[in-house]
Amino acid sequence: MRIGFDVSQTCASRTGCAWHADSLAKSLSRIIGPENLVLYHHFGNWINHDTSSGTTIDGCESPFRQYNVKEAKRIWNEIESGNESLPGNPEIVHSNSFMAPSLKETPLVYTIYDLCFFTHPQYTTEENRQFCSAEFNKALEHASAFHFISQTTLEVFNERYPNYLANSNKPFKVIHLAPRLSCNSSSKSTVGPNAPWLFVGTIEPRKNIEGLLNAFEMYLKTSPKPRPLVIAGGKGWLSDSLHQRFDRLTKQGMFEYVGQISDNRLNKLYQESYAFLFPSHYEGFGLPVIEAMNFSLPVISNDINSVREFAEGVATFVNFEDPSIVASKMVSLENNTTLYQKQSSHSKATASLLDWSITAAKLIPLYKAAITYNENIRFSHPNN
Repeated sequence: MRIGFDVSQTCASRTGCAWHADSLAKSLSRIIGPENLVLYHHFGNWINHDTSSGTTIDGCESPFRQYNVKEAKRIWNEIESGNESLPGNPEIVHSNSFMAPSLKETPLVYTIYDLCFFTHPQYTTEENRQFCSAEFNKALEHASAFHFISQTTLEVFNERYPNYLANSNKPFKVIHLAPRLSCNSSSKSTVGPNAPWLFVGTIEPRKNIEGLLNAFEMYLKTSPKPRPLVIAGGKGWLSDSLHQRFDRLTKQGMFEYVGQISDNRLNKLYQESYAFLFPSHYEGFGLPVIEAMNFSLPVISNDINSVREFAEGVATFVNFEDPSIVASKMVSLENNTTLYQKQSSHSKATASLLDWSITAAKLIPLYKAAITYNENIRFSHPNN
């Protein structure tokens, strides 16, 4: 099987979708062989000004990587018009960036991370909401199969489109993501007194950083020996007021915002941190949580269904709208070494169940089902 694989988002400032594409591409290349994987650094309406930082894999063809914006747009327009073939001649194409170009007879598998732009429009910009909505509506028409990253995302999809999957007969599958960074250490046995609390994620309204900071400031008042808080993540939309608050907290001490950092530095930060705080209002999966758990960090998370799917009975779930409850859970964890070590051990054990090689292997049958679906459609409508 020859797979065309969308890595367009890996060329930009990387968020969860980009890391998903990067990790999955590398695992797929190990399973099917790099000669059978074609990487698309421009994809549909996702055209990059610079592809130099995009995912590359030795032995994988990258036919779009050398094209500038003008040429990439021209080629994709020709592909969608049916006037030009897909570079690399794939049997199947996987979209990882919300883009859903018309590929004519080549089946398209479309990853659905979340439907936040429909269900929680207040957490994004109107421009992004319209862009995502338009591409998603194209996916309903153009995709031959769907990959949902969580049962929660599938359920939200079915609530909004209650008859779509049944009526279309398009194949779909729920396949969880996995930790991005590797860590071979077991649970944390000792933690230094200055090891910080940690949050990792894009600074945007959906992540509920305000709720995190409210809880942390209350924690500082109640903990006898408070630990600092470190936040890592790139600047997102609608976050100017948060960055102003970051500046004030930094001047007061016990807080550090490190921005978007390299893999090596993030790996070190996970290793050196005390525990992970996850206040997000909404997630399709919660990739930073499983990543932190892979480094044996206990997790205190907002009570959201997608994280409960893989962390039920492991993470501590609280309502981050009540900072006093969050602060009390933080202090309780500090005061109970046995609880800390138990949660650390359970975090590592849970994370070890998820692996990108497993995710990639589970996608292969979905790819085959999408190819079969397309063949059946062509057989049923021979004039199309």
